[in-house]
Amino acid sequence: MDGQQSASTPPLSPIALDGLKCNANIVEPQPQPVVQNAFGCTASVFPGFPCPGGMPMGPCIWLLGPPSPPPSLDSAASSQQPPSGQSQASAKQCPKGINAQRQRESQPKTTLMIRNIPNNLSRELFMELLDEQGFSCCYDFLYLPMDFHRRAGFGYAFVNCINSREARRMLQHFQGFNDWSCSSSHKVCEVLWCSPSQGYQSQVQRFRNNPVMHPSVPDEFKPIVLKDGVRKDFPPPTVSIQPPASMI
Repeated sequence: MDGQQSASTPPLSPIALDGLKCNANIVEPQPQPVVQNAFGCTASVFPGFPCPGGMPMGPCIWLLGPPSPPPSLDSAASSQQPPSGQSQASAKQCPKGINAQRQRESQPKTTLMIRNIPNNLSRELFMELLDEQGFSCCYDFLYLPMDFHRRAGFGYAFVNCINSREARRMLQHFQGFNDWSCSSSHKVCEVLWCSPSQGYQSQVQRFRNNPVMHPSVPDEFKPIVLKDGVRKDFPPPTVSIQPPASMI
């Protein structure tokens, strides 16, 4: 029967799959175990019919690549688990940071940055202006940065008020202010909330170890603290500080 086909066997039709020709029967027998050819392709074998490459196991349908078993329930569940190195603590780092930021934002604000101050205003003149405008005894920290060589201000100051109510009142009063009785300047004042440092303690910690607090710096250039409108000693530095580079 070599070269002939059995009368009970339906005729075969050549079909090209992925560049490989294979005889396929019109009937659909159930596939049997999977085999692999030299090209790394797998085939579902049908018994009783020749397969390409001289394998007498039956017609086959070639598939690219090795067979992929269906995922088990355990593997599907494990794919949804976080990596083994990721702990619950690390997963909560981001929300913790967000909560800390929200906590800072929810705290009462008392520190202002006042901009567009005339450059010829000294710290003492600026304090006199605050007192004249109705803010005597309403602040406990003030710093007006100065140019050491020109002995002129940089045009802005940090002021911490004794409470948030006085801070809001100062912000509203000096926003757009330009009545500089001690200067001929026509600058229009702008007031912002100081960020991220807020509060008396935050300002003290910010400047107590700053080079501006070095003994070689003239007192008029330094920040000051007050209580009930009276100047008090600034808290001493906690580390050894160096003089400002501009004064060396």
